[in-house]
Amino acid sequence: MKTANFRKGGCLFSLFKLTALCVILLFVLLYWGSSWLGTWLFGEYTKSMGLNGGMGAITINPFNQSVDVRDFWLENPKNYSKGNAIAFSNAYIDLGVNPMDLIGKKLVRIDEIRIIGLDLAAEISMEGILSSPKSNLTDILNCFTEKSELEKQDQKTEEVKSESGEPMRFIVGKIVFADGKMRGGMNGKVVEMPLPSFHFENVGGEKGYTSTELSAYILGAIIPKATAELVKELGKEGTKEGIKEGIKSLKNLFN
Repeated sequence: MKTANFRKGGCLFSLFKLTALCVILLFVLLYWGSSWLGTWLFGEYTKSMGLNGGMGAITINPFNQSVDVRDFWLENPKNYSKGNAIAFSNAYIDLGVNPMDLIGKKLVRIDEIRIIGLDLAAEISMEGILSSPKSNLTDILNCFTEKSELEKQDQKTEEVKSESGEPMRFIVGKIVFADGKMRGGMNGKVVEMPLPSFHFENVGGEKGYTSTELSAYILGAIIPKATAELVKELGKEGTKEGIKEGIKSLKNLFN
């Protein structure tokens, strides 16, 4: 009987050691392997929209629930010059993960996302310049918006639900942008201007956004206004006769 109890205790101790080892390995993989995996996944994600993007490194620290993204870039869509349209040097993500929400609801709560050094490079078309400026940035925004709508349609079908289930959703307490700039040109004129620091709060509502919805929300809040401001600066340089009247209309549109 004692031998049986001893063996039972030994088995439990071995199971505990195995579980602890698995947890340690998971943390090590998250801390050291997250950079390669994260950059690869993001590259595949952008390719699904016909875009090309990546990042220098991504580090997930499970000990303090934080993510550090460095040297993010997203290239211009097709039919535009080769180069980056959107980039930033650093993004610090402060997580507030609740295991019950994560497992039961597939919901990730983020306390704050702080993006440093946002760099927007716009190529503005004369098409719709006086009402709705078209550019490489608006084309990227359309890619995310269209993908978001397709995902919503897919989630309505029982077939997709049974195969992949509901997607992970995110609620963000605060998104902060600092030390950004925007540059761009039209008809041979090029300007560069700093972007003011700004932030959004309570993003995602109660149910949360998918990763694509979150991206579309952020880009949709930034790109139209930033492009309008850039067109205004180009108008000051006399890029096109009569454009100043159009700028007044744009200013009223975004105020």
